[in-house]
Amino acid sequence: MAPRYTFAINAQGDELLGSWKEFGMLHMLIAWSSFQLYLYGKMLICVTNDFLFALKAKFIHPQGIPMIINRLLCVWLSVQLVILSGCGSTVEGVQQEGPVLKFKMKALDGKDINLSRYEGDVVMVVNVASKCGFTGQYEQLQQLHEKYANQGLAILGFPCNQFLGQEPGTAEEIEEFCRVNYGVTFQMFAKIDVKDDNACEFYQELTSIDTKPKGPGEVSWNFEKFLIDRNGNVIARFGSGTKPDAPEVIAMIEEELARQPEEKPRAAEGPE
Repeated sequence: MAPRYTFAINAQGDELLGSWKEFGMLHMLIAWSSFQLYLYGKMLICVTNDFLFALKAKFIHPQGIPMIINRLLCVWLSVQLVILSGCGSTVEGVQQEGPVLKFKMKALDGKDINLSRYEGDVVMVVNVASKCGFTGQYEQLQQLHEKYANQGLAILGFPCNQFLGQEPGTAEEIEEFCRVNYGVTFQMFAKIDVKDDNACEFYQELTSIDTKPKGPGEVSWNFEKFLIDRNGNVIARFGSGTKPDAPEVIAMIEEELARQPEEKPRAAEGPE
């Protein structure tokens, strides 16, 4: 058990790093943009004063023209940089059309699994990694599995190495790590891509749906969570910083477990 506790301590110490990697760049862009807007305002004041001085003196001194042009160029560049450094273009989500559990994926042992086998269950889909500040969430995921699996909760873990190479292991190494350190018994799948052009079809569909609270768009870090109801509808998406056992997550899981799946209309029977 020593490796488990050692890693747990390291993961807690590294959680701030994981949070920074997910949210730090956004904060930096906001702060930098605010600073640029401040400079933009000051430059406008300077340029205005230059022109007012020139008008008051009823002439523009030749030496002052380069200074005014330079300041105007600085203002223009600042505005362009602020626009480019915005928080990213808004991703417009789509409405879901039909159940998402229609894909065939490979399990960690290489066997094909048709996700339709989970129809009728409440499903939590998580992209996981072994060397992330959020890796400790494996523990909460396993606890959810042990508590709610018999009631119809299925947790599906999808290893991904796209975020700073934090899941470099082979399938065998990932299985051993999860089993030894966290006693994972929920379903784990083979390593996949969850973003960019190489994202698997399952994740392309998951991330295109307009789902609260995070909304549509590419997965931004390890341990994002998608919650799917018994009818195959994606009903929630939580970011990496939201723990699997957060009150809002638990409340939604229990609410959905209490629901019964909608019965599909029975096919019309022909004449005997």
